[in-house]
Amino acid sequence: MPDISHQKLNQILDAQNQALGLVVSDAPLTDCLNQICLLLEKSIQNKDIIVGISIQKDDFFNHRICPSLPEVCSLSIQRESSPCTTLQSILKNQPVFSQNISTTEHWICGQQVLQKAGIKACGSWPISITENEVYGSLDIYLKSHMEPNRFEVALTQHYAQFVAVTIEKNQLHKKQKSLTQSIQDSNHRMKAFSKLIPDLMFVLNHDGTIENLLGGSPDLLMMAESEFIDKKYNEVLPPDVSTKVEHGITQALDNNKIQVIEYSLDLPIGKTDFEGRIIPAEQDRDTHERRLLYMARDVTQQNKDKAQIEELAYYDSLTQLANRSYLMERLEEKIQLVARNQLHGALIFVDLDDFKKINDSLGHSIGDEFLIMIGLRLKQVIPLNAALARIGGDEFVILLDDLSIDAEQLKSHAVALSEMLIKQVSKSFFYNKAEYQIGCSIGISIFDGNQAATADQVLQQADMCMYQAKKMGGKQLVVFDQQFSDNTAQRFKIESDIQKGIKNHSFHAYFQPQFNHHNQIISAEALIRWQVGGKTVVQPSEFIPIAENSGLINQLQQIILKQSCQLIQQIDCLLGHQDFTLSINISTTQLRTKLGQMLLQTIMEHGLEPRRFKLEITESILLDRSQVVSEQIEVLQSMGFQFSIDDFGMGFSSLAYLHDLPIQELKIDKAFIEQRTNHKKQRAIVKAITTLANELDLNVIIEGVETTQQHQLIEGLNYTALQGFLFAKPMPISEFMALMKQTANTVI
Repeated sequence: MPDISHQKLNQILDAQNQALGLVVSDAPLTDCLNQICLLLEKSIQNKDIIVGISIQKDDFFNHRICPSLPEVCSLSIQRESSPCTTLQSILKNQPVFSQNISTTEHWICGQQVLQKAGIKACGSWPISITENEVYGSLDIYLKSHMEPNRFEVALTQHYAQFVAVTIEKNQLHKKQKSLTQSIQDSNHRMKAFSKLIPDLMFVLNHDGTIENLLGGSPDLLMMAESEFIDKKYNEVLPPDVSTKVEHGITQALDNNKIQVIEYSLDLPIGKTDFEGRIIPAEQDRDTHERRLLYMARDVTQQNKDKAQIEELAYYDSLTQLANRSYLMERLEEKIQLVARNQLHGALIFVDLDDFKKINDSLGHSIGDEFLIMIGLRLKQVIPLNAALARIGGDEFVILLDDLSIDAEQLKSHAVALSEMLIKQVSKSFFYNKAEYQIGCSIGISIFDGNQAATADQVLQQADMCMYQAKKMGGKQLVVFDQQFSDNTAQRFKIESDIQKGIKNHSFHAYFQPQFNHHNQIISAEALIRWQVGGKTVVQPSEFIPIAENSGLINQLQQIILKQSCQLIQQIDCLLGHQDFTLSINISTTQLRTKLGQMLLQTIMEHGLEPRRFKLEITESILLDRSQVVSEQIEVLQSMGFQFSIDDFGMGFSSLAYLHDLPIQELKIDKAFIEQRTNHKKQRAIVKAITTLANELDLNVIIEGVETTQQHQLIEGLNYTALQGFLFAKPMPISEFMALMKQTANTVI
C-alpha cells in the first residue's frame, strides 16, 4: 500500500474494525458485505467511485451488492449477468479495468442501466484466499474515464482480501453452526431415545464418579436424577451393593471384559431386583483415562417368572413336594460329589402298598388327599436337609444329604430311617368315620459313583429293591447288594446294547402272515427282530422287558410302525385296495406314555388311517383298570385304532372286559392246540371261544399253528384267520412282498 498519513490509516483500520464487528456479531453476510462496500467508499473519499461486490455462483457472478447504486441498477445487473471475458480473467485471479464501459467488454449485461446511472468505467479485483479458489470480485464503478490512482487501487486490493476473509469466516461460522446444531439435534434425539430404554445407564469415569445418567424410569432411582451427577457410586448405593460394583469395576478395567452383578434395592415402589452390567470403554484421547458404562436393568418380574417356572418345572402340583426333574438333578450332583471325594450316598425309594384299593373304593380325589397326607408324614420323619420328591402316582423318593466314607455306617442309617418311614406310613388314616391303613415297600441304594454312574442307574437300583420288597409281602425294605449288582450290570449292558442297536439300525420289523379259510393273506402281525453282528438274532424275550423298563420301548415301536407303514403302502399298490391290516403289540408301559400321539403322527406322515392297525394287548393290561390305562385305551379307540386281545384264555379271562372295553378281535393262544392226549376237550374249548367271539361280533385269530395235526384239530371251526409256522414264519418286508405277489391274483 502506498504511503498514507497516519490519520488516514487510522480511518481505514476503524472501517475494518467496524466490518469485523459485524462478522463477529453474527450479522447476515449480505449486511457485512454492504457495510464493507460503504466503508471502502468512505476510505477512498472519491465521490466518483462506487463500490460493489459480485459473488460467484454456478460459474456466474450473479449476486451483486452495490449499496450506493440505485436499486434498479443492482437488480438489473444481478438479473442479467452472464459469463464474459471479464469473468474468465477474474476466475484466473487477475484484476480487470475498463476505462470506457460502453466500448469495451466488462460486464456486458446491464451496461445500459449503468450508463444511465452515469457510470463511465469500471474495474474488478478477485476476491480470493488462494490462487485456485475465487469467491467473486470486488468491483468499483467510476463516473469518469480516469483510472483509479495507486492509493485507490491498493486500498481496493486490500479490501478484496478483507472481503475474502469475511466470506471465509462466514462459511466457517455456518459450518460450525451447522455442526453445533447437528450435535444438539443428536443430543436431543439421544435423550429422547434414552427415555425409551428401560435400563438405567450411568457413565462412570475410572474412579467411579457418575458423569451422566440416561434412560430408565425415575421410579428405579433412589433419589432425583440430578443428585447422581458428580457423585461416586458408593455415595448413592448401599455398602453391600457398592462392594459388588467396586469388584465389578476392578475386573472390567483389569480384564477389559463386561462384568455382570446382581443385587436388590429397597425403592419407594418396593424391593426391586437388578442385573448390573459394567462395560469398559476406550481410553480418552486427551486424558488417557478409562470410562465405564454401567447399565442397571430391572429384573424383578423376570425373577418372579423364573421362580414360578422353576416351581412348575421342579415341584409336584398336588403335594407341593419336589418332582422327578428336581430329584434327578440333585442326584446327579450328589453322584459327582461322592465320586470325586470317595464317599457314599444313599437313596430311599418308597412305594405305597395296595394304594389302588383306596382309589377304587374312595375315588381319585380322596386318593389325592391321602397322597398329600403321606407326603406330610414322610416330611415329619426325614432329616431336615434330605430331599423328598414325588416321582410318580404313589412313588416317593428320599435323597439323603448325609455322606459317609463308611458305606456300612450309611447303610445302617438309611435302614433305620426306612423302618421309621414304614411305621409312619402304616399309621391309620380316618376318612368319613372309617379307618384306613396303607403300607409301603422300600428299596435302598447306597451309591459311590462307581457301581452306578448316573442318576437313572441309582434310581433303578432302588426301584428294583422296592419291587423285591413288594414280592416279600409289602411293608418291607431291601438294600441293593452284589446279587442285584450282577443282575443290574447285565441289564445295563443290554440296555446300552439296545441304544447302540437303535443308532446302528440293527432292529428290523418282521411280518408273519395271517391266512383265512381260503389260504389268502388278509393281515399280518408285526414283530421286532434284533440282529447282532448281521447274523445273530436276539430273542425278543431277552430285550423287550428291559426296553420297557428303560423307556426305550417307544423307540423300538417307532421302528416297527414306520416299516409297517411302508409295507402297507406297498401292499395297497399291489392289490389296488385298502383292506389289508397289520397287528402291532402294545405293552402296559406304552399305555402310560403319549402313545396315541406318537402312533397317529407316524401313520399320518405315511398317509394311512388308524383303522389299518390292530393294537394287540394282553389280558393283564385289561385287568389293570387304572385310570391312566383306561383313558389311554379310550383315546386310542377314538382315534380309530382297533384292539386285539393277545394270548386269550391264558390269563385271568373275564367276560366283563369283552363287554366293557372296545375289543374287535381275540387271538387264541397256541397252548390250546398243542398236542395233548384229549383232542376232543381241546377242540371243545377252542370251539367255545370261537362261538363266544362270533356271538359278540369279534374276529378270531388262532395263532401258533405249526403242524398238520393242529390244523386238523381246528378244521371246520368259525375263525377269521390262522397264523403259524405251518403257513409262514415271520419274514422281512422283501420276502413278505414276494409272498404277496404270489397270491396277488386272489382278492382279499
